[in-house]
Amino acid sequence: MPLVAFEVVISGGAAIEPLEQKGLSSLLASLMNEGTASRSAAEFEQAVGLLGSSVTVSSGNEELVISATSLSRNFEETVALVEEVLFSPRFEQPEFERVRSALITSVTGLEANPAAIANFTLNSLLYGNQHPRGTTLLGRQEAISALTLEDVRSQYGKQPGMLASIHIAGDVSDQRASAAFGEIAAFFNEPDESLPEYPIAGSNSGVYFVDVPGSAQSVLMLGQLTVPTGHPDANQLRFANEKLGGGISGDLAQTLRIEKGYTYGASSGFGQGLEVQPFLVQTSVRANATGDSLAIIRDMLTRYGPEFSAADAQMTQQKIIKANTRAFESLGGLLNTLRMIGKFGKSTRFVEEEQEELLAMTPADYRAIVAEYLPEDEMAYVIVGDKATQFGPVTEFAGGGVIELDVFGRLVESD
Repeated sequence: MPLVAFEVVISGGAAIEPLEQKGLSSLLASLMNEGTASRSAAEFEQAVGLLGSSVTVSSGNEELVISATSLSRNFEETVALVEEVLFSPRFEQPEFERVRSALITSVTGLEANPAAIANFTLNSLLYGNQHPRGTTLLGRQEAISALTLEDVRSQYGKQPGMLASIHIAGDVSDQRASAAFGEIAAFFNEPDESLPEYPIAGSNSGVYFVDVPGSAQSVLMLGQLTVPTGHPDANQLRFANEKLGGGISGDLAQTLRIEKGYTYGASSGFGQGLEVQPFLVQTSVRANATGDSLAIIRDMLTRYGPEFSAADAQMTQQKIIKANTRAFESLGGLLNTLRMIGKFGKSTRFVEEEQEELLAMTPADYRAIVAEYLPEDEMAYVIVGDKATQFGPVTEFAGGGVIELDVFGRLVESD
């Protein structure tokens, strides 16, 4: 296939923005998509399109990423366009005002979205408001409105000092790639590999309710912190979750969707990152099924580890191995493999090593890993729904101890 996919991954992202300027990294990424010093957004888009390529900048919790695809014959020309984006972004006031306005609009929409409210609230409970992950990635309206173009320039100025990695997959030799990326590699001068460390809130287990009046559904999101992706136990935790919440065949979806008809989907899983990651269970159920769904989830979590059998272990092995059969064939899959090696220090044999680890796990190993990291009584439950009809069932589920929060995660004073 005469195609190439590549990315420049710059360590930092939201992790290096001041807490009071949350959303700054997202704003920087959006502005870097608005053309370069020598081309407007439309001119840059035309230049990319004429090559049959794509170039996109995005920001995450721990990195800023410039992603690109190209035809093999246009590889060097596409890299040159990425250099333009990286070396000379178009930091002009009109583009800044437009991008900031669009970001505020996006944030306003999220603040009215029950699923986004649940996600923000749970992260705030798990990490605390003094941690970057304890606030939304995009920030809040007030903070974004206060950001200036000079703030964006200052955030951009941090990039050359950050650790970066370049991942390339496709029809291009290592000699061509090395020659093409020489200028970009030189951009990162004496990078500092470490990210800032922030305090984590600690345990906030319990049941929390956020009122969205008139909601026809209740969003249920619960979880607790586990380990970073690079931790020795992270693979076994991921394997142990497969039967519980791995897609439509997982126990959660089979029970809540197929058997009960309460929801269109239910799942559980882990994020990826250098920071400690949460285990999350999430679903949206019919409002009148809120209490029953919570009881089912609690019962499943309580019984999951102790009842994990040899048949469950065999099914888990077969499911993951079959899923891996074609997981690494696409350019996107290959880039993800390189990303895991580059970010988490995995070996070049990590795919085989993880499969060997999977095949070596016994039912006792599954039971032990679930007992250590996923005890149900340490979970934080967040329910976002209609208080008028659902606060009663939730209170009954919690045995009376429900903590009510507003849509910004702040404690609601009782009447």
